[in-house]
Amino acid sequence: MSKKICLFAHYSTAQTLPKDVKHYLQALYDNGWETHIALSGHTKISEDTQNFCASYNITPHLRPNQGLDFGAWQDMMKKGVTLDADHILLTNDSIFGPIYPMHPIFTRMLSQKIDIWGMVETLEVNWHLQSWFLCFNQSLFQHKKIQALFNQPFHTMEKADIIYKAELGLGRTLKQIPNLKYAACWSKINRYPLRDPKQTNPMHLDWFSVLDSGRVPFIKKEVIRDNYYGIFWLNYYRKLLANNRYFPLDHVDCYLKQFPKRPLPVIPKWKRFLYLFSTYDTKIAWQYFLKQGISCPIIAP
Repeated sequence: MSKKICLFAHYSTAQTLPKDVKHYLQALYDNGWETHIALSGHTKISEDTQNFCASYNITPHLRPNQGLDFGAWQDMMKKGVTLDADHILLTNDSIFGPIYPMHPIFTRMLSQKIDIWGMVETLEVNWHLQSWFLCFNQSLFQHKKIQALFNQPFHTMEKADIIYKAELGLGRTLKQIPNLKYAACWSKINRYPLRDPKQTNPMHLDWFSVLDSGRVPFIKKEVIRDNYYGIFWLNYYRKLLANNRYFPLDHVDCYLKQFPKRPLPVIPKWKRFLYLFSTYDTKIAWQYFLKQGISCPIIAP
């Protein structure tokens, strides 16, 4: 049986793990992953977190809150926790989910002869696999170009530099490796009317289609919390989760109470109107447009 190691980047000011994070970690355990979790910004481990980790084969790692996710993954890599793994999964707490079971996804993707796979493939800025979920085989993970990328001084970088040199940089690096085999659970990168793929994040503009595909059981937290794209059909997530026993709506509401919406630029109305012709969420977008126009009513938890 292959050995599967997950490096999980987590940051929170709370001393205990949030409900949604516990749900994700338990799902990883149920799918055979041995997880190492970076508790960024924590100097001690609460009794609740310690007990939870012990129950689900999770090793916690205390560290300063530096270098974002890549810094957290790097710190755990330096401890040698991935050296004997056949598969290495990098993920984080920036997503709600899994909203439905992941077993079929892992079974399908890990049975293929591929070097790296992710949840979502995108052309935003440049081609890459979104870094909140990346799964490597050991051979590619140890490739000198990959190791060079992960050995950058993330602790000294600003967020924009980390995104460009790490997440986007990984996409550029992968394109330089001959005979590389990669895959994405959700991949629709061809042109679509009125859509510029280099300026479009499908986890925002196509959040429902990605989720409804049955291949990506996640919603980005920043989409629900901030909605800086001004997605006017976003509140549909509440109907989707209202009767979901696997991932209850309460997990989202508890998070929103702790992390309120951040002030962000307002998306012009004309641009939000164009979403009707540029999103893959066509049906649900038109339903909401006919009901409420392009306004974005906020339903508080």
